[in-house]
Amino acid sequence: MAPFDYLSERLDDQIKWYDRKSKNAKRWHFSMMVVQLVAATSIPVLAAAGAKPAYMALMGGISALAAALWGLGQWQPLWVRYRATAEALKHQRYMYLAQAGPYAGGRVQELVRRCESLISSEHAVWASLMERARVQPQQGGQHGHAQ
Repeated sequence: MAPFDYLSERLDDQIKWYDRKSKNAKRWHFSMMVVQLVAATSIPVLAAAGAKPAYMALMGGISALAAALWGLGQWQPLWVRYRATAEALKHQRYMYLAQAGPYAGGRVQELVRRCESLISSEHAVWASLMERARVQPQQGGQHGHAQ
């Protein structure tokens, strides 16, 4: 059996995962923001055009739903965290490949220690964000927005 290759069997997969999750969270964040803005700004336009109150109420409901989903999903902080973690892992990978800084002499154990520490701390931050999203709506009216 070949020896464990940390780069190809762990680190590259983690970089791809965080990169993919960052892009997904960014998409959801902007999608919910666009829906909320379009729905909210359509209300005065509909009112000025003399639309039925039901249409304005519908747009208000859509705007409120998008805002609530945005808060519950925590997509903006996840996007930022996942992107930061992906870039930090890439940085460690490049430093290791160049055998620069703490990796002079090809110290794979130091690479593993640093990268696993980044991944572990990201998991802790994720758990904290999810707990905040769960608790804040129960506190009434805060809609899970980051503070």
